Amino acid sequence: MNSPMLQTNESQDSRLRARAARVIPGGMWGHQRAEALPKGYPQFFASGKGARVTDVDGREYIDFMCAWGPIILGHQHKGVEAAAAAQASAGNCPQRADRTCPDPWRSVW
Repeated sequence: MNSPMLQTNESQDSRLRARAARVIPGGMWGHQRAEALPKGYPQFFASGKGARVTDVDGREYIDFMCAWGPIILGHQHKGVEAAAAAQASAGNCPQRADRTCPDPWRSVW
C-alpha cells in the first residue's frame, strides 16, 4: 500500500478540486462542502476494491468511511456488479414495453 501523502498544488486532486469549486456550489456535491476537508486531504478517488480506495494521484488508502453499500460488502463486490450489469442490460424499467423489471437478485445470489 502506498503511503498517503498530502496533495501538492500540482496534483490531479488539486486540479479537480479547483475545477469543482468553479462549477459546483461548495466544490462538492452532497451534504458536505469541500472546505470541510482538511487541507491536502484527497477529494477525488479513481477506484475502489474491497476495503481499499485509490485516489486520482495513485495513492491507496483503507476506506474506513465507506458508503452504505461498500461498508457492508466492500467496493466492487462481484454479486453487486453482476446485479447492476444484469439490470443495465435490461434497460430502464419504466421504458420497457411490458413495464416489468426482471429480478436481478434471482440469478446472482
